[in-house]
Amino acid sequence: MSKTFDSAVAWSQQSWLGATAREVFWVFPLAEIFHFFGLCLLMGAVIVMDLRLLGWLKRMPLSATVKLVPAAMIGLAINLTSGIVFLCAYPENYWPSDAFRLKLLAIGIGAANALWFKFYEEPRLAGMAGDARTGIRTRLVAGLSLFIWLAVIVLGRFLPFVSKSSS
Repeated sequence: MSKTFDSAVAWSQQSWLGATAREVFWVFPLAEIFHFFGLCLLMGAVIVMDLRLLGWLKRMPLSATVKLVPAAMIGLAINLTSGIVFLCAYPENYWPSDAFRLKLLAIGIGAANALWFKFYEEPRLAGMAGDARTGIRTRLVAGLSLFIWLAVIVLGRFLPFVSKSSS
C-alpha cells in the first residue's frame, strides 16, 4: 500500500469519530439505521421523480415532482454523514475496496447529475404544464439518475464481499 493510503487509514482510525464509532456500542448501529432511512428518503424521491420525468406516473404534476428534490437532498446528506461514520470507524474495510472506490465515483457522478438537474432542468420544468411530456435532455438526466443511484446501492451491497482491490 502507498504511504498516502496508510496515512489516510491511520488518520481515519485515530480521529475522534472513528474512535467513538468503534468504542461506543450504539454509534455504529445508529449510523446503520440512519443510513437506511437516508437511503429510503433518497431513493423514494429519486425513483418517483425520475419515473415521472421519464414519462411514467403521468398523473403526477411536474410541480409536485420537483417538490421531492429537498427530500432527496436530505436523504443524501444523511447517507453521506453516516457513510463518513462507517469510513472513520473501519477505514481498512473501505479504502482498499474496488467496490468502495466505484461507489464514491458513482456518488460523484450522481451529485453532478443532480446539480445539472437543479440548475438546468428544474427551471425549464417550472414553466411547463403539469401533465407535459419532458424533453429528451430531461429524460436522459432522469435515466442517468436512476441508473447511477441504483448502482450506488448495488456497489454498497458489494462492500462486504469485495473487500480488497486487485492491486
